[in-house]
Amino acid sequence: MSRILFLYATRNSGHQKAAEAVKIEIHRILPDVKTFEVDFFTKNYPNLGPFIARMYLEIVRSVPHAWDYLYDSEGFASITRELRQFFAFLNITKIRGVLKEHKPDAIICTQAIPAGFIAAEKAKKKITTPLYITVTDFVANPYWPDNNVDCYFVPDEKIKTDLVRRGIPGNHIRTTGIPINRRFAASVPKPAAKKKMGLKPHNPAVLVMGGTQGIGQISEASDILSTRFKTAQLVIVAGHNNYLHNTLRKKYHSNKSIHVLGHAANVSRLMDAADILITKPGGITSAEAMSKGLPMIILSPLPGQEERNAEFLVKHGIAERCRDITHLPRIVESFLNDPAKTDNFRSQALSHAKPFAASEIADHVAKLLNR
Repeated sequence: MSRILFLYATRNSGHQKAAEAVKIEIHRILPDVKTFEVDFFTKNYPNLGPFIARMYLEIVRSVPHAWDYLYDSEGFASITRELRQFFAFLNITKIRGVLKEHKPDAIICTQAIPAGFIAAEKAKKKITTPLYITVTDFVANPYWPDNNVDCYFVPDEKIKTDLVRRGIPGNHIRTTGIPINRRFAASVPKPAAKKKMGLKPHNPAVLVMGGTQGIGQISEASDILSTRFKTAQLVIVAGHNNYLHNTLRKKYHSNKSIHVLGHAANVSRLMDAADILITKPGGITSAEAMSKGLPMIILSPLPGQEERNAEFLVKHGIAERCRDITHLPRIVESFLNDPAKTDNFRSQALSHAKPFAASEIADHVAKLLNR
């Protein structure tokens, strides 16, 4: 019986959702397979993990331009290679403990830090377990390991080209898309979806999200849209941001056109019901929206990967970027009042969507395990 370890470093994140999507598909193909999910930092640093996550957000907010530069700076990655190797050395005992506990026949990483730990062990010939990397943004930063990776699964051909330029063999890279749950491959007609979600079926619906952590200008966007649009319905998803959820629920409790949700398990149906999505461009959220053909308005991308995601989405006509929140009502209005524009964005999203990426990744891993 095969054993597969899914390894990431951030709980309640897109990296975790990507791992879960592939895991579901692995079990479809190999019903008897044993799978294990490990959030490396939460498991080994239960108190430090949340602190690191908060520090990351503080850094990108305080020095966004510096972080944006360092994110994909090959020079900085080269300079810090020894430091990252030392960090891996400090975690050798912990990573070996994870491997000893789960005894995997294959390892799938959706985040660069644990992938680097495993690649370092393979370089030392301490393990021979196949290592598969799933890139969950429309960019592969230079902190992903270049060597000792059995296969990279990437969202787009350009990323494959970039990795080949870095010296990774092309036959070790597969362009699959970003793995998402297969429920996003199917759609319900908007009037029916709106009715099911408790919305008016023939009024426009605007979905406002900020990723699993509910960050970005969600509150500001909600305020400015609630005063401008009287017939449009707002659906606001605060994610795991309990403070935001409670604040907005109190603020809009008497407004029947505004629906405030916390962590939502039915994002697929919410996207079916929505006419427009206002969001920061996390890789998973973007891939889900593309699979639904849902036009996006990008607001408050985090420096680094989300800035690169925004560039990809805007370049391909999948999303429009709002750099000044005071312009948000005008952009929303341009979609609601121009069906041709909406249809064009929808078509572009669908043409770049890869809703069965998780299935393709799982199929490839299963075939390698059964060789």
